[in-house]
Amino acid sequence: MKSRLRTALRAALLGSTALGAVYVARAATSSSQSEVIPLRKAEFRIPFTIDSRGTTPAKVQLWVSTDLGKSWQLHGSQLPTEKSFKFRAAAQGEYQFLVQSVDAEGVAYPSTAPPMRVLIDTQKPEVEVDADLTAA
Repeated sequence: MKSRLRTALRAALLGSTALGAVYVARAATSSSQSEVIPLRKAEFRIPFTIDSRGTTPAKVQLWVSTDLGKSWQLHGSQLPTEKSFKFRAAAQGEYQFLVQSVDAEGVAYPSTAPPMRVLIDTQKPEVEVDADLTAA
């Protein structure tokens, strides 16, 4: 199941129509560290689904870390019917994402899943060839 969720999330980030696998109330995987997803574009969508076993939250928040989880900033919040957040990276590097649901009374319920890790690298590779040519 872990592999299927990771594949669905990667497909959703890369623009497929597959549903993502970031859960708001319950962990999607049991690992303590998630795999880094490399992307070549700075703008992408972060999909989420609501755990149907609880009550529907009033809003969903997306939190972002650019320092490997040492500090977190609120990127935005929206209605749970939206199903994804649009994100544009300001720079190259690793970003970590967490979602949390907020109920009607303002109580936040952070996801128990590990942060989603995305590596943004929009620069094209540079290759230098140094060859010695001889008559042979």
